[in-house]
Amino acid sequence: MGLIDRIENFVGELGDRRGRHKERNAVVRLGFLVLGLVLVVSGVVMLVLPGPGLLVIAIGIAVLALEFAFLERPLAWSTRRLRNASDRVSRKPD
Repeated sequence: MGLIDRIENFVGELGDRRGRHKERNAVVRLGFLVLGLVLVVSGVVMLVLPGPGLLVIAIGIAVLALEFAFLERPLAWSTRRLRNASDRVSRKPD
């Protein structure tokens, strides 16, 4: 199972995971918030500089979606974009 498949699996289980996440200590939840923000900002920077920008943005949004339900839709969108980009790269020329 590849990383993109794992992100898609995470999106499917997000409701259950969010419920368990809300039971965690406030310090742990704050740590997830900071980690998610750092990942999203790093991913945006990597869109301009060399690096896996879309992948890092998708992971950052996935981390933030544990805390914020409204991020499910952008997470699904970024996962689709990531899958499309991966398919284009792996497609063999005719």
